[in-house]
Amino acid sequence: MRKPLLVTLAVIGLPYALRAQVSINTSGTTPDASAMLDVSSTTKGLLPPRMTQAQRTAITSPATGLVVYQTDGTPGLYCNNGTPATPLWQQLAAQAQPAYGHYINNTFQQLVSNGSMVTVNLPTALESSGLTYAAGASTVTVTTPGLYRISYSMGLYFINAGNAVGLLHKNGSVIGRASTLFMSQNQNVSWVSDDGLYTLNAGDVIALKTALYSGTAQVYGGTLTLLQVR
Repeated sequence: MRKPLLVTLAVIGLPYALRAQVSINTSGTTPDASAMLDVSSTTKGLLPPRMTQAQRTAITSPATGLVVYQTDGTPGLYCNNGTPATPLWQQLAAQAQPAYGHYINNTFQQLVSNGSMVTVNLPTALESSGLTYAAGASTVTVTTPGLYRISYSMGLYFINAGNAVGLLHKNGSVIGRASTLFMSQNQNVSWVSDDGLYTLNAGDVIALKTALYSGTAQVYGGTLTLLQVR
């Protein structure tokens, strides 16, 4: 009779055991009162699931707060700070070292007066971290998703009076406001600029572009700055 009684007691107590706190260690210490799971060691660490970026982004409806370790691209711990329906994967170290970049143009670039969009040459990266910079294409590719402050300024030297516009492009499409410039005098330099906050995803490509609608002008100089703020 004792064995069936013990089995019955074990089955009855199973739901309560499943709801209990868990302590994993070699010292036999009890879990902290504030923790459902308390892991302690002085010789070993905690190893989360490891996967590639493609595998991470393929997770279906990832829970808010889900953490994985990405092994390729920009390796590190990533946490879903979005929702299961709209994930926002962010590297846990991103706040300590935000992505940033400052790129400049210090050479003349002739424009054609036909209204066509032209990518402004940005051959020099004064500062850049956490972004992929293509000097030949004058584009910046985002590797860490988040909220970015993007600002630019661009000088235009009008040989003959006319008008032009400066625009930010993301993945080939306009974002932000158009900065329009009208010049009524010949042989004058004027500047256009803009500043704004944009939510960017990994793989987004940013470029500064301009179009000359009338007159004769050259890009006189310019800057493009990206700074991750969240």
